Amino acid sequence: LPQGHYRITSPLVIPTGVELRGSYGSGKMRAFKEGCALEVYCGKGTIAPETDTALITLQERSGIRGFTISHPEQSFDVEKLVSYPYTIRGNGSNVWVMDIDLLNSTYGIDFATNRCDNHLVRGMWATTLYKGITVGANSYGGKLERIAFSVGTYWESGRYVAFETQEAKT
Repeated sequence: LPQGHYRITSPLVIPTGVELRGSYGSGKMRAFKEGCALEVYCGKGTIAPETDTALITLQERSGIRGFTISHPEQSFDVEKLVSYPYTIRGNGSNVWVMDIDLLNSTYGIDFATNRCDNHLVRGMWATTLYKGITVGANSYGGKLERIAFSVGTYWESGRYVAFETQEAKT
């Protein structure tokens, strides 16, 4: 995907043997406004976030790399949070998530619903509001490397400033 912001209105399935790659390259994930971002406009308010279809489903030997995933309609106010399904779900072995920035995902990565042997998560900076990464289903051989969970993704994206400005006006 070239640089830009992409509105996502329905879940995506990454087919076997395919990588969905953004413009970030390797390890460069802090340029939200200038980079590549998927903006999520589906799944809002789900009552079954752990079992509903994830935003991105990775089929065997597929992955994603080099972009931000954000939920623009998610509030920064903890009293107004809404639930979304998992942002990423693995559906087979040898799936990967690399150089990804998750902004305000309710549920981050699910490698527990389906067996995901030899999975890889590397270079992720995230703010997840309920669950970050789940691994299970007797998966083996997986690696989780260079992962940071913090509120920093809100700060870098400018969402916090926008929230402060909005609150000051009301």
